[in-house]
Amino acid sequence: MPDRRRPRRARWVVGGVLAGLLTTLAWALSAPLASSPDDNFHLPSIWCSHGYADDRCEEVPGEPDARSVPAQASVAVTCYVFNPLQSAACADDVMSDTAARGVVEHGNWDQRDYPPVYYWLTGWFVSGDEVASVVMIRAFTGAVVIGLSALLLLLVPIGMRPAAGVPLLVSSVPLGLSILGSTNPSAWGIAGPAALWLALHAAYASEGRRRQALCGVAVVAAVVGAGARADACLFSAMAVVLAMILNWGRLRSQLLPTVTAVVVLVFSTVLFLRTAQAVAVTSGLDSAQVEGPASGMSNLELTLANLGQLPTLWTGFLGTTPIGWLDTPMPAVVSFLSIAALTVFLTLSWRRAPRPHQIALALSGAALFVYPLYILGRSHLTVGQGVQPRYLLPLAVIFIGLVVLTGGARLTRVQAWVIAGALAVAHAVSLHVQLRRYVTGLDVSNWNLDRKHEWWWDIAVGPTVVWVVGSLAFAWLAFTMLRLCVRDRALQPTE
Repeated sequence: MPDRRRPRRARWVVGGVLAGLLTTLAWALSAPLASSPDDNFHLPSIWCSHGYADDRCEEVPGEPDARSVPAQASVAVTCYVFNPLQSAACADDVMSDTAARGVVEHGNWDQRDYPPVYYWLTGWFVSGDEVASVVMIRAFTGAVVIGLSALLLLLVPIGMRPAAGVPLLVSSVPLGLSILGSTNPSAWGIAGPAALWLALHAAYASEGRRRQALCGVAVVAAVVGAGARADACLFSAMAVVLAMILNWGRLRSQLLPTVTAVVVLVFSTVLFLRTAQAVAVTSGLDSAQVEGPASGMSNLELTLANLGQLPTLWTGFLGTTPIGWLDTPMPAVVSFLSIAALTVFLTLSWRRAPRPHQIALALSGAALFVYPLYILGRSHLTVGQGVQPRYLLPLAVIFIGLVVLTGGARLTRVQAWVIAGALAVAHAVSLHVQLRRYVTGLDVSNWNLDRKHEWWWDIAVGPTVVWVVGSLAFAWLAFTMLRLCVRDRALQPTE
């Protein structure tokens, strides 16, 4: 007898995908060009990712390490960076001069600083209209993440579905979403490893074409993550190791997932070793990547000092640290609701797990300590100088996913609604602040973003509409995803 609930599951997935796309699009429109972290590096790298081209990426005579790019894709439009009271209107003169060009001395020209995949793929969206190009790149960046999550929701066994989208959701407000709707490769560096470990783990628990499809998703996730950032290569390798630990007894009997895991591991290692960022593991962060001088403390003193401040990196992606260029602070209500929602969710989801799962949890939890402490120690830096919260977000998403799988769907309807509601409010406030920061600057306070706005895109809809649509879309997404964790099976999409 056919299962009439299949169309219902498809509608929930389609609705969730549309809500996710609208949410990331709202964040893509919430800020002007060059507003995401290190865009003075990432935008020229995208524009020059396909080599020299007239009007797009040109040589600079006598300066082999420099490139000439449109001014809108250079540091010429960063007048609002580090000044949250300054709206993006200060760059209007540059934005209106389509013939203006800027010389950029730093970028991924030789494909050695960063892995080339993110820049090369997004480079296809570059056109003569720089503003439209950036918006399309931002939308594409977010769409890839939403697409990976949707594929996992459709392919993984029903008991694993809460781990397919919920971990990224409950840790995304506000930093994660601001990155997903940006031109920063960190977006893929966060989503790739998180999708990789689950796809491999689910492949061991599946059969036939579903197993093959999940192995394919694992490969795509590896290309997305390891192809974006060097640290994501390390996280992808860790994701493979965790999946193999979880399925230790199946490694020989199920060769397809195992071969896929080995291929991904080799691919991630090769990409990591060929990037200049790999030097951070042996020599620490470059001086250009840090703020302030190196610490004069001994190794033990530095480790103890950083250990005491480490929680600020864990909570930083939940609103305690400003977003953007670390210049857009969030109201305390955002971090309070985001931290509370995540804490309650983890507490309610935690269950006793088998020994392999305990080992995987311990390793992923330890990584949240060891990775930042090691990088800071090698660089002789303290928390806040070099390692940012977004660097730890991939590890946090993986850890949350492992916790979710210890209990599966364990929430009551009321618990799911409360957590989703808290996230929806935190998101609505953070998106409004993000828009306000660039529309007028944070020295203006009014719920109506259209009133006396100083900057906005040349589009038919205003910032208030973007805020309302984005807030409602995320609320729908949160309730849809948390619904997967409700213990009442009648409320869940079924096989």
